[in-house]
Amino acid sequence: MDAAAIKNRILSRKVFYALLFTVFIFTYMEVLSVIDRFAGTVPELADGVFLHYLPAVTRIIGYLSFFLSRKYITTEKNRRLVLMTASLLFLASALILIGFSDATALQLPGEAMIVSLFTLSLSIGHLGGLVYYVTSSATVTESRRGVFIGCSCAAAVLIQFVLSPFMGVVTQLVAVTVLFVLISYLEIKPPADYVLEDALPYAGDDPAFISGVKWQLGMAMLIVLLGTILACRIDVAFSSMSFSGDLNLYSFPRLFIIPGYLIMGFAADAKDRRLFPAVFFVGILSSVTLIVMPFYDSGYYFFLSAYYLFIGFYVFYYTYSFMSLAPRTKHPELWASFGRPMSDFFTGVFIMLLLSTKGWAMTPIITVVAHFALLAAMGIVIMLGRIDPAVTPEETEDRLNTFLDRYPLTPREREVARYLIETEAPMKEIAADLAISERSVYRYSASIYEKTGSVGRNELLRQYLE
Repeated sequence: MDAAAIKNRILSRKVFYALLFTVFIFTYMEVLSVIDRFAGTVPELADGVFLHYLPAVTRIIGYLSFFLSRKYITTEKNRRLVLMTASLLFLASALILIGFSDATALQLPGEAMIVSLFTLSLSIGHLGGLVYYVTSSATVTESRRGVFIGCSCAAAVLIQFVLSPFMGVVTQLVAVTVLFVLISYLEIKPPADYVLEDALPYAGDDPAFISGVKWQLGMAMLIVLLGTILACRIDVAFSSMSFSGDLNLYSFPRLFIIPGYLIMGFAADAKDRRLFPAVFFVGILSSVTLIVMPFYDSGYYFFLSAYYLFIGFYVFYYTYSFMSLAPRTKHPELWASFGRPMSDFFTGVFIMLLLSTKGWAMTPIITVVAHFALLAAMGIVIMLGRIDPAVTPEETEDRLNTFLDRYPLTPREREVARYLIETEAPMKEIAADLAISERSVYRYSASIYEKTGSVGRNELLRQYLE
């Protein structure tokens, strides 16, 4: 197969992962609304305010369960079984909660609804770990990773905005079903072998490299902590405003999250990512306008627009940071999705603190000082913890040709080498595409490894990336 055909195959896989990530983000937002609604209406859960946040804890456990399943389950058969179980639990619990939400003739016992509530929360977390992990792995050598993530997140928000007037049982069921179909495709016929096997290693062995990655992960976690505190304080300020009329959180102000995603996406892909920290800090400065919000009884939608713009910059930062750094770690299945459960955890902690202290009541002067102190702290951390993924080729094709030109490879060996480096296709698929026997692919591969001094496919890829 020539280079053009290989590019087309790679493009089709990129389209699949873009669709998967977009559908997941949209479905995730819809599932959260379902969970929140039922957590507040089921009598057994409505007795205590703090119990409202228990589904978030279950969701965090779901994210961790994906990492643990990858760590301790090593056979492909058992990994398929775990993924299939999680996706089936997701579909069943979603159908119960969504399907019976408006049913008056048929009602399930409260205990069944509670079980479905927590099962849905747990399973969406597990599937989230899967989606973030495979998307992170699929885009590890993508030079436009920022635009990929930004456009996918923006598309999910735009779809939700367009469908919000028609949002109901049918829309939510369709979203859940589509996500289930995509996950099932990963289980039955994965488009890349790292989905069910071990991801190809991109992490370095150099102590300085490992230390640098740990430092950047620590700074990213600190950003999530500071950003969550800032967001929770803004939520409290919103609750203190007087507003008359019907409030629709999915109305036009929500669209302001889209420019946040897109601006950050293009900044992340700019050369050497020099603009990325500066653009992010300018973006979070939009929250300054929210300081005066408690002193106004009007302008609710203006402040809501500013808040969503801030959220767009903030959510993109931690999503991109962890997804970009994950392949450089020893456990990418843990770190790829780490930003979202960490944000959920800190949000739950600070919301409970706010509730127990009656909103951290402060004088206006102290409120302003605290807000600027948080912004200053975030600015310092942003400069110290610049996210700089090592694997971001500017010109993949030129880079690959330069790499292959170093060795005396035959034309057929170069074709096989392209597959080994640019795709995750197994040997059988490579043989079918090149119309040669699988044994020939192994023979060519052995010759490639000998000429390049590699001990296998992983080592060949490591040499290419380094």
